[in-house]
Amino acid sequence: MAEILDLNVAPGEALLRSGLSAGVPIVAFLGQRAGWPADSDPVLSLALAKLGGEAGEGWKGLLSRTPEHFDSWLEERFARRAPSSEQVAIADLPISAVFTSSIDPGWSNLFAAGGREPETILIGDPLPPVMRSKRRPPVFFLFGRAGPGPLETRPPNSPKALVLRRLRHSGNMLRNLLEVATPVGIIVVDGYDPVQDWLRAEELLAVLGTAPSGGVLWCGTEPAFAEDDRDIFEQLVSDGIIIRDDRTFAQIASELRAGTEDASTPNWDDPDLVTLPNSKQLVTSPRLRLTTQASALILDDSITGFLPPLQSELAQSAFESFHGIPSNVRARLEGVRRGFAIDRDFEKQLQSRLKQALRQHHRESGALILHGQSGTGKSIALARAALQVRLENAAAVLFATERLPNAADVSAFLAQIDQLEATTLIVVDVHLAPTRFDELLEALRSRGHRVVILGVSYRIEDQVTRGSDRYIEAPRRLEQGEQEKLVALAARYNLSNNLLTNEPYALARFYWQLPGSRRLLAQGLGKEARASQSLIANQGANTKVTRTVTALGLALMQAGYRGDISVIEDVDPQDLDGASSAAKVIDYIMAAARLYKSVPVNLVLRAILKDRVSEGTAFGIDLIHGVFKDQDLFRWHYGDESGEELLVGARLQLEAELICNARLGGPVEEASRLIELISQSYRAGFEGNEETKFVTDIVYALGPDGPFGERYKDSYEDIARALTALREKNGVLSARLMLQEATLRRHYIRTHDLEAADKELVLDEASRAVDHALTLIGQSGTQRLHASRKTRENLWVERAATYGYLATDAAQRNASAEEVWSSYCAAREAGQMASGRVDTYFPLDIALWMPLGVLRNGTQLGELERREIEADIQATLDTIDPSALAPDQEERFQKQRFNLGGVLDDQPLSDEAFRELERLGSTAGYYLRARDLAPSKPESGEIAEKFHVTAAEKARNYLWTHFEKVRSDPRCLRLYLNCEWTVATGRWLFRGTRQPLPTSEETLRRLHLVVTDLLALGEAQMQPRYRYLECVLRWFTGSEAEAIADWRRLASDTEYVERGRVLNRHTVYSEQGEPRIFSGIVERQIGIGRWSVLVPSLRRHVDLVEGRSKGGNIATGQIINGFSISFNYLGPIVDFGAEGA
Repeated sequence: MAEILDLNVAPGEALLRSGLSAGVPIVAFLGQRAGWPADSDPVLSLALAKLGGEAGEGWKGLLSRTPEHFDSWLEERFARRAPSSEQVAIADLPISAVFTSSIDPGWSNLFAAGGREPETILIGDPLPPVMRSKRRPPVFFLFGRAGPGPLETRPPNSPKALVLRRLRHSGNMLRNLLEVATPVGIIVVDGYDPVQDWLRAEELLAVLGTAPSGGVLWCGTEPAFAEDDRDIFEQLVSDGIIIRDDRTFAQIASELRAGTEDASTPNWDDPDLVTLPNSKQLVTSPRLRLTTQASALILDDSITGFLPPLQSELAQSAFESFHGIPSNVRARLEGVRRGFAIDRDFEKQLQSRLKQALRQHHRESGALILHGQSGTGKSIALARAALQVRLENAAAVLFATERLPNAADVSAFLAQIDQLEATTLIVVDVHLAPTRFDELLEALRSRGHRVVILGVSYRIEDQVTRGSDRYIEAPRRLEQGEQEKLVALAARYNLSNNLLTNEPYALARFYWQLPGSRRLLAQGLGKEARASQSLIANQGANTKVTRTVTALGLALMQAGYRGDISVIEDVDPQDLDGASSAAKVIDYIMAAARLYKSVPVNLVLRAILKDRVSEGTAFGIDLIHGVFKDQDLFRWHYGDESGEELLVGARLQLEAELICNARLGGPVEEASRLIELISQSYRAGFEGNEETKFVTDIVYALGPDGPFGERYKDSYEDIARALTALREKNGVLSARLMLQEATLRRHYIRTHDLEAADKELVLDEASRAVDHALTLIGQSGTQRLHASRKTRENLWVERAATYGYLATDAAQRNASAEEVWSSYCAAREAGQMASGRVDTYFPLDIALWMPLGVLRNGTQLGELERREIEADIQATLDTIDPSALAPDQEERFQKQRFNLGGVLDDQPLSDEAFRELERLGSTAGYYLRARDLAPSKPESGEIAEKFHVTAAEKARNYLWTHFEKVRSDPRCLRLYLNCEWTVATGRWLFRGTRQPLPTSEETLRRLHLVVTDLLALGEAQMQPRYRYLECVLRWFTGSEAEAIADWRRLASDTEYVERGRVLNRHTVYSEQGEPRIFSGIVERQIGIGRWSVLVPSLRRHVDLVEGRSKGGNIATGQIINGFSISFNYLGPIVDFGAEGA
């Protein structure tokens, strides 16, 4: 190192202290006397005595004829000898590598302390793949080590063997000494005696002679070199390369340790370690890394480890690559650490908000979202935020690009972090709607994971972000300070010619200047696009698909090419209408890039060759290169780590937008080009396919939830029919695509005023698509269509919405009363099916707007039908808890409730209408009268007022009186449950956590009877919380084994779906209104960190989660005292937090 910071201490100590503080590699060269003062090593004394007159002096005295098994004898002596205090002091330092001329095998064991796993290197070729590591330091034994083993690994026993060892092994090891240390590291030499050591002085000095200034610390007494070697040594000292210190390495280390109070766990920079708060560490297994990194990269300790410096030319090249070539996450993180990008002002807000979220992850209602236009530094900000978290060891970090992580892939990693009582941050650098990140967060919370998600999105409008601090915007404009930072960065890397300090949009210009200077976009993009079109046309005309005898040629011949086919035949120098193949190449890529998407190259070529090649053709790299070579208008990257699918996109989304505006002139034309690509995507199908991903992503982006809202609404029907044709004609079966077929058709109806016949046709097409998907998913064997749980849920919701549109359409077009009522009943059943499978607000929202539309427009319905619909609406309103809704959902619910106020009849049900309903077999009359008696649940709060309890008692008594008549009506049964619960506990059912259970056994049995009847009407149509309630009541009043079995099914069905499934919902209370305290005996372990505890007073078993107990380790037979019993979707659990709840 070039500088010594502390002049008040000895130069050697100051150098080593500076190196340790900076975290640079410390490489030890330990001579044969390291750790032992001269002539005090007992093993050397015994060895020389054993050899007797054959031996000379010192370690060189062992290079003589030795007795049989001398190496084994010597190893035994080393094993018996206790390490010296100096050896221990050296081994305690965070050394990155060790080179030693010693043959003592104990050095490896000494460096195995403190969680390290040293790697012993005994031969010089091949060298280990990891040349330096603080946790796995390689120990290079230049002359082998004592002990049995192959001849090449044993110490030489003669001068001739020593020469051979130098030639074959020690020389090759020693040549890597400087590379291991790097130009900024420190080589510490200790215990080297040039007179007696087996390593010759000229060999060591030759290597050290090319070290940087201040790069070598030579410890110990003045070495006794021969005359020539002394001159070289003194010259190296004079040049400042070698820093001398008369103390031994161990003495300096002891001084450093005495002068510091830092006893924290060292940073090993190891790719298998993740260091967490409170010095806890996770050692990741290969299996865990493999499953996790299928979705997201684990930011382990190596991410923040030592960064070798770069020379100026290499730094310039790395800088340009960082900004100009799409790179993986590790390369991006390294670039940020090297200072290749400025830190923008908004990043302080982002990092501050992220720290708050990590401290109180359970208080976050959704994911944190960084949003803004392209080219504003969002990806850099995400990388810097992730690095900061890892540098502080504040949390484990997973970093995902290309696609949203799969919850199942990362769950095992999160579970291990949870066991260490730490939090995981998942950074997702994929532009998606905020709801997608929220869904992932809810899925992971459903398993009880401690997790925070940081996602990225296109710019979100102010009316959405106002009032919420989870949205952080990356502004387009640079502040003055940011501009100055950018100018300084550009000057450092020779890019400052066109950057001005008063340029607020300098960041975009800065990007466009890389890798070389480029014209301003506004002046040159149009000309550049036209020039690219001309080049593509000429190159495509000269690029032939030939019948050559290669793998590609054979495939083309089998595919049916007719002779030599030009990729582009319609070369037109004018091409005023932009219909040539060359024009389409640019249009395809830019239309997708405007939506922030890249296109598989094979798909682009297939689209322009669609009339001249047969289906199923793939294109080789030579053909792709022939068409696209020298085109700077595009940017390339691979779709995955395996590099199997090459994607092409624009340099910047803003460029794509301007090019599309000029060339295509509107959303319909842009959508038309993308529909051409969709129609050629016949290789799409299974979920992992890159073409499937492109089609699903581009269709989503074109839809109303995409980055541009309803900009492409006029093309929704055409896009849906292209998907239908892809399915029916090409056999592309994808549940996600079939879902989008239906969704786009429904939104097309919503956004357009269609004739009744056209609307009916489009709705019929939508319902057939979603029904077909659900039918295929429900099949078994090879006919089954596989779909993720989220896709299945969305299909059920879309089915309910489509049937809802059919019902409201029947009312709007003044169909007959019979048709309207029949459509309404079908839609109601579809909504109930969706509600039972999807525990979110979306199906409940459908259950509000659908009957609202029927009531408002269905004037042909009679009073009895309208009363029936009103009963359904009231039952749905009773089901919704506004306090549990997200802000946007609550706003929508309040609007729906306001609209319902204008159509609901507030008049009491007349006796005549009641009798008529009863005569027709309807129980709506009973429900409406009971609902008039029941209390109105407030929008928030858990405890009911006295007048609420009184009203609930009246409604309960009325329903119980007529129970035999209403027990087949789910509306009445749900209302009874709510009222009975309020009377028994004074609380509102399903609100809050650790709520008291009824204490009366009679009440528990009656509640169990009612909830059993409710589920018997159709478990699939009931929300999971009713299944949970049945499990709790059965556990108390029925079979414990049956309750546990039902709980296991419930836990499986709600995994990754219901975020509150692990919350302690209810707790056993005493009659005095306090949590009841129990004692139990640990019977057995039932899983990792989970134990079964028998509660003798109840003769029931509860689960104990390790880490949530008051004591330390859990063991079978242990007595657990002073706990309450709570319940969640996983079953009954030991709860030490319920006391005083």
